[in-house]
Amino acid sequence: VLEGKKMQIKPISLIAFTILVAGLLVGCGEKENKNILKARLALSNQEYQDARVSVDVVLQTNPNSHEAKLLDIILDIETGTAKLSAAISKIVEGLRPINQEIQTLETKEDPDSDDLDQLEAFIRSRNAVTGSLAQVLKGKSLQPTQDLVLVLLEGEQCYSTITRQLSEDLILEMGDTVSAHLTQIAINYPSNGIRKSAVKHLGYLEGNEFITVFHQILKNKNES
Repeated sequence: VLEGKKMQIKPISLIAFTILVAGLLVGCGEKENKNILKARLALSNQEYQDARVSVDVVLQTNPNSHEAKLLDIILDIETGTAKLSAAISKIVEGLRPINQEIQTLETKEDPDSDDLDQLEAFIRSRNAVTGSLAQVLKGKSLQPTQDLVLVLLEGEQCYSTITRQLSEDLILEMGDTVSAHLTQIAINYPSNGIRKSAVKHLGYLEGNEFITVFHQILKNKNES
Protein backbone atom coordinates (compact mmCIF):
# COMPACT_ATOMS: atom_id res chain seq x y z
CA VAL A 1 0.00 0.00 0.00
CA LEU A 2 1.36 3.41 -0.88
CA GLU A 3 1.53 5.86 1.99
CA GLY A 4 1.58 9.59 1.47
CA LYS A 5 1.51 9.34 -2.31
CA LYS A 6 -1.53 9.95 -4.47
CA MET A 7 -2.36 7.15 -6.85
CA GLN A 8 -4.34 9.39 -9.17
CA ILE A 9 -2.44 11.06 -11.99
CA LYS A 10 -2.24 14.81 -11.57
CA PRO A 11 -3.65 16.92 -14.41
CA ILE A 12 -0.99 18.16 -16.80
CA SER A 13 -1.27 21.68 -18.18
CA LEU A 14 -1.09 21.39 -21.95
CA ILE A 15 -0.10 25.02 -22.24
CA ALA A 16 2.71 24.60 -19.71
CA PHE A 17 3.92 21.48 -21.48
CA THR A 18 3.92 23.27 -24.84
CA ILE A 19 5.77 26.27 -23.46
CA LEU A 20 8.34 23.98 -21.87
CA VAL A 21 8.95 22.04 -25.08
CA ALA A 22 9.15 25.24 -27.10
CA GLY A 23 11.68 26.58 -24.61
CA LEU A 24 13.83 23.50 -24.97
CA LEU A 25 13.85 23.98 -28.72
CA VAL A 26 14.98 27.60 -28.65
CA GLY A 27 18.57 27.98 -29.76
CA CYS A 28 19.00 24.35 -30.76
CA GLY A 29 17.04 24.12 -33.97
CA GLU A 30 19.94 25.15 -36.19
CA LYS A 31 21.69 21.80 -35.89
CA GLU A 32 18.64 19.57 -35.57
CA ASN A 33 16.25 18.30 -38.19
CA LYS A 34 13.45 20.83 -38.59
CA ASN A 35 10.83 18.13 -39.04
CA ILE A 36 11.94 16.43 -35.83
CA LEU A 37 11.45 19.74 -34.05
CA LYS A 38 8.00 20.09 -35.63
CA ALA A 39 7.11 16.54 -34.57
CA ARG A 40 8.16 17.20 -30.97
CA LEU A 41 6.09 20.36 -30.77
CA ALA A 42 3.07 18.74 -32.44
CA LEU A 43 3.23 15.84 -29.98
CA SER A 44 3.40 18.24 -27.05
CA ASN A 45 0.27 19.94 -28.43
CA GLN A 46 -1.41 16.55 -28.93
CA GLU A 47 -1.64 17.37 -32.64
CA TYR A 48 -0.97 13.79 -33.61
CA GLN A 49 -1.82 14.04 -37.31
CA ASP A 50 0.67 16.89 -37.72
CA ALA A 51 3.23 14.91 -35.76
CA ARG A 52 2.69 11.92 -38.04
CA VAL A 53 3.30 14.05 -41.14
CA SER A 54 6.57 15.40 -39.73
CA VAL A 55 7.77 11.98 -38.56
CA ASP A 56 6.99 10.45 -41.96
CA VAL A 57 9.03 13.16 -43.69
CA VAL A 58 12.01 12.44 -41.45
CA LEU A 59 11.78 8.69 -42.04
CA GLN A 60 11.60 9.20 -45.80
CA THR A 61 14.81 11.24 -45.82
CA ASN A 62 16.57 9.58 -42.88
CA PRO A 63 15.14 6.10 -42.25
CA ASN A 64 17.82 5.40 -39.63
CA SER A 65 16.78 8.27 -37.35
CA HIS A 66 16.43 6.68 -33.91
CA GLU A 67 14.18 9.42 -32.58
CA ALA A 68 11.87 9.41 -35.60
CA LYS A 69 11.46 5.63 -35.39
CA LEU A 70 10.61 5.87 -31.70
CA LEU A 71 8.16 8.74 -32.19
CA ASP A 72 6.56 6.66 -34.95
CA ILE A 73 5.98 3.85 -32.44
CA ILE A 74 4.56 6.31 -29.91
CA LEU A 75 2.10 7.58 -32.52
CA ASP A 76 1.06 3.98 -33.17
CA ILE A 77 0.41 3.58 -29.44
CA GLU A 78 -1.70 6.74 -29.46
CA THR A 79 -3.87 5.49 -32.32
CA GLY A 80 -4.13 1.99 -30.86
CA THR A 81 -2.57 0.36 -33.92
CA ALA A 82 0.29 -1.18 -31.93
CA LYS A 83 0.21 -3.79 -29.18
CA LEU A 84 1.27 -1.82 -26.13
CA SER A 85 3.67 -4.29 -24.51
CA ALA A 86 5.50 -4.99 -27.79
CA ALA A 87 5.66 -1.29 -28.63
CA ILE A 88 7.10 -0.43 -25.22
CA SER A 89 9.79 -3.09 -25.64
CA LYS A 90 10.73 -1.60 -29.02
CA ILE A 91 11.03 1.83 -27.43
CA VAL A 92 13.28 0.51 -24.66
CA GLU A 93 15.44 -1.19 -27.28
CA GLY A 94 15.52 1.94 -29.42
CA LEU A 95 16.58 4.13 -26.51
CA ARG A 96 19.68 2.00 -25.88
CA PRO A 97 21.84 3.47 -28.69
CA ILE A 98 20.79 6.99 -27.67
CA ASN A 99 21.74 6.27 -24.05
CA GLN A 100 25.03 4.75 -25.20
CA GLU A 101 25.87 7.90 -27.16
CA ILE A 102 25.01 10.02 -24.12
CA GLN A 103 27.19 7.90 -21.85
CA THR A 104 30.10 8.03 -24.31
CA LEU A 105 29.93 11.81 -24.59
CA GLU A 106 29.42 12.34 -20.85
CA THR A 107 32.55 10.33 -20.03
CA LYS A 108 34.71 11.76 -22.81
CA GLU A 109 37.83 13.57 -21.61
CA ASP A 110 38.19 17.19 -22.71
CA PRO A 111 35.02 17.37 -24.84
CA ASP A 112 34.96 20.18 -27.38
CA SER A 113 31.99 22.38 -28.25
CA ASP A 114 30.81 19.97 -30.95
CA ASP A 115 30.82 17.12 -28.42
CA LEU A 116 28.75 19.18 -26.00
CA ASP A 117 26.31 20.15 -28.75
CA GLN A 118 25.92 16.49 -29.68
CA LEU A 119 25.40 15.54 -26.04
CA GLU A 120 22.65 18.13 -25.65
CA ALA A 121 21.01 16.96 -28.88
CA PHE A 122 20.97 13.32 -27.75
CA ILE A 123 19.56 14.28 -24.35
CA ARG A 124 16.83 16.36 -26.00
CA SER A 125 16.05 13.41 -28.25
CA ARG A 126 15.71 11.05 -25.29
CA ASN A 127 13.61 13.58 -23.40
CA ALA A 128 11.31 14.03 -26.40
CA VAL A 129 10.73 10.28 -26.57
CA THR A 130 10.13 9.71 -22.86
CA GLY A 131 8.01 12.85 -22.54
CA SER A 132 5.84 12.04 -25.55
CA LEU A 133 5.40 8.46 -24.38
CA ALA A 134 4.34 9.48 -20.88
CA GLN A 135 1.79 11.89 -22.33
CA VAL A 136 0.35 9.22 -24.66
CA LEU A 137 0.19 6.63 -21.85
CA LYS A 138 -1.72 8.97 -19.55
CA GLY A 139 -5.23 7.61 -19.03
CA LYS A 140 -4.53 4.20 -20.56
CA SER A 141 -4.97 0.94 -18.66
CA LEU A 142 -1.41 -0.24 -18.11
CA GLN A 143 -0.31 -3.81 -17.45
CA PRO A 144 3.05 -3.69 -15.65
CA THR A 145 6.06 -5.11 -17.46
CA GLN A 146 9.71 -4.55 -16.72
CA ASP A 147 10.15 -2.58 -19.95
CA LEU A 148 7.21 -0.32 -19.09
CA VAL A 149 8.56 0.37 -15.61
CA LEU A 150 12.03 0.96 -17.05
CA VAL A 151 10.94 3.47 -19.68
CA LEU A 152 8.89 5.37 -17.08
CA LEU A 153 11.94 5.47 -14.80
CA GLU A 154 13.78 6.89 -17.83
CA GLY A 155 11.09 9.56 -17.96
CA GLU A 156 11.88 10.46 -14.36
CA GLN A 157 15.39 11.45 -15.50
CA CYS A 158 14.00 14.02 -17.95
CA TYR A 159 14.78 17.75 -17.67
CA SER A 160 11.05 18.48 -17.73
CA THR A 161 9.46 18.54 -14.29
CA ILE A 162 6.13 17.75 -15.95
CA THR A 163 7.49 14.61 -17.60
CA ARG A 164 9.19 13.55 -14.36
CA GLN A 165 5.98 13.96 -12.39
CA LEU A 166 3.80 12.26 -14.97
CA SER A 167 6.19 9.32 -15.26
CA GLU A 168 6.26 8.96 -11.48
CA ASP A 169 2.47 9.12 -11.27
CA LEU A 170 2.07 6.44 -13.94
CA ILE A 171 4.28 4.10 -11.90
CA LEU A 172 2.42 4.94 -8.69
CA GLU A 173 -0.90 4.25 -10.38
CA MET A 174 0.16 0.63 -10.93
CA GLY A 175 0.65 0.16 -7.19
CA ASP A 176 2.50 -2.81 -5.75
CA THR A 177 2.12 -4.79 -8.99
CA VAL A 178 5.44 -3.28 -10.09
CA SER A 179 7.45 -4.24 -6.99
CA ALA A 180 9.19 -7.25 -8.58
CA HIS A 181 10.19 -5.20 -11.64
CA LEU A 182 11.43 -2.35 -9.47
CA THR A 183 13.49 -4.78 -7.41
CA GLN A 184 15.22 -6.26 -10.47
CA ILE A 185 15.93 -2.82 -11.91
CA ALA A 186 17.20 -1.45 -8.59
CA ILE A 187 19.67 -4.32 -8.23
CA ASN A 188 20.80 -4.92 -11.79
CA TYR A 189 20.33 -1.86 -14.00
CA PRO A 190 23.64 -0.14 -14.94
CA SER A 191 22.40 3.46 -14.69
CA ASN A 192 22.81 4.90 -11.21
CA GLY A 193 19.98 7.39 -11.77
CA ILE A 194 17.55 4.67 -12.83
CA ARG A 195 18.50 2.49 -9.85
CA LYS A 196 17.95 5.36 -7.45
CA SER A 197 14.51 6.05 -8.92
CA ALA A 198 13.60 2.37 -8.59
CA VAL A 199 14.72 2.35 -4.93
CA LYS A 200 12.66 5.50 -4.34
CA HIS A 201 9.53 3.73 -5.59
CA LEU A 202 10.29 0.67 -3.49
CA GLY A 203 10.49 3.04 -0.54
CA TYR A 204 7.01 4.30 -1.38
CA LEU A 205 5.77 0.71 -1.26
CA GLU A 206 7.38 0.25 2.17
CA GLY A 207 7.42 -3.51 1.79
CA ASN A 208 9.89 -6.27 2.50
CA GLU A 209 11.09 -5.94 -1.09
CA PHE A 210 12.55 -2.54 -0.26
CA ILE A 211 14.47 -3.84 2.76
CA THR A 212 15.91 -6.72 0.73
CA VAL A 213 16.97 -4.60 -2.21
CA PHE A 214 18.35 -1.89 0.07
CA HIS A 215 20.77 -4.33 1.69
CA GLN A 216 21.81 -5.70 -1.69
CA ILE A 217 22.43 -2.24 -3.07
CA LEU A 218 24.56 -1.36 -0.06
CA LYS A 219 26.78 -4.27 -1.04
CA ASN A 220 27.13 -2.95 -4.58
CA LYS A 221 30.52 -1.25 -4.71
CA ASN A 222 29.48 0.72 -7.75
CA GLU A 223 26.62 2.49 -5.94
CA SER A 224 27.40 6.12 -5.22
